[in-house]
Amino acid sequence: MGRPSSAEKMVIALAHGIAEGRWPPGKPLPSIRRLAKELELSVPTAIKVVHLAVQRGMVALRSGKPAMVLANAPHVAAELLRQVPLPPALAREDESHKTRIALLYPEKDHPLRFAPHVALARHLALAGDRAGLRFEPVAWPMKDQVPFALSLPARGFRAAALLGMHSFYRVGLAALLDQRFPAVLINRRHSCSGVPAVAGDDYKPARDLALRLIRLGHRNLSLVCEVLPTIDMQPHDALRGWIDGLAEGGVLDECPMPVHILPNFENLRKCPRTFNELLLRPDRPTALFFLLPDWMEIILNDPRFARFRVPEDISLIVSGPGERPPVLSNGSPISALDLDYQRLADCVTQNLIDLIAGRPCPQLLLLPHKLQLTDSIGPPPEAP
Repeated sequence: MGRPSSAEKMVIALAHGIAEGRWPPGKPLPSIRRLAKELELSVPTAIKVVHLAVQRGMVALRSGKPAMVLANAPHVAAELLRQVPLPPALAREDESHKTRIALLYPEKDHPLRFAPHVALARHLALAGDRAGLRFEPVAWPMKDQVPFALSLPARGFRAAALLGMHSFYRVGLAALLDQRFPAVLINRRHSCSGVPAVAGDDYKPARDLALRLIRLGHRNLSLVCEVLPTIDMQPHDALRGWIDGLAEGGVLDECPMPVHILPNFENLRKCPRTFNELLLRPDRPTALFFLLPDWMEIILNDPRFARFRVPEDISLIVSGPGERPPVLSNGSPISALDLDYQRLADCVTQNLIDLIAGRPCPQLLLLPHKLQLTDSIGPPPEAP
């Protein structure tokens, strides 16, 4: 049997996009030129890819218009992906022969304690076990990060999953790219790294949350976040979604403090006056959305705010609790916006398998966050 053509390989990438919801049923594919750009193909090869997708029953051609994704395309795509053989190193079931993946995280975060990272590591271990991979947490030192990156193949690792990486690791990321070492960024989108990324997208859930609270009657809402992103990182999706939701709901001008920005410093967390300006004012917010669970915990444990009833006096929502949302004194969970950890781990695993096998994968795959609503949100208190 001959080697598959470039078009045959890329139809697998197209199938990934359909199976993962990038191109949903009933919607058109991008134009041929745009599809060629997204898949990094020539236009003639992109045309061949679309025709192969037609033959597979995933899309239908339309005269003068982009191809349409068929209703059963996700099922067809998933079946096609199941038929793709794993590389020999990934097909072994013996634990000692599983393909080793370095789960790299910044050394300052050692050991892993941040709840979302702990949850991701747990789901990656489960997803890897099903696919013949073994994810091994490894702290990546800031100093000598390039020699460390270059040492990964010699240490027996076949690929790397990069967790919680910041822009100051860009030199190390470039070293991974230069040696063509398979790597996937998790929940980070460094605009210039060139490393494929799988990230959560909480823009729409945050926007929908703001609109939901407005429909409940809230006119004074506030989002508590750490700091604004640096210029070399993508803007925070939840922050943009929240502001757009307040603007769309017509209350942005009515909120005295629609966003409350606090640097995540230990001394500031211990300061008793940190939330005075936000919560001890006559026009305090009636709904608070926390992008960092630490700040939520401080308010819940501060006796000065114990008089606030949830949700009668104030509605509370937290982002990124890592599958362990904070609870109120009565044991009720707080509404949470969080990653779909299992789906994210499955997508990272599949991308790594493809990269190890020499197959392409999407440069950026965005997965919507899940909004889990509880009784911690309700209508605002009646005006006195």
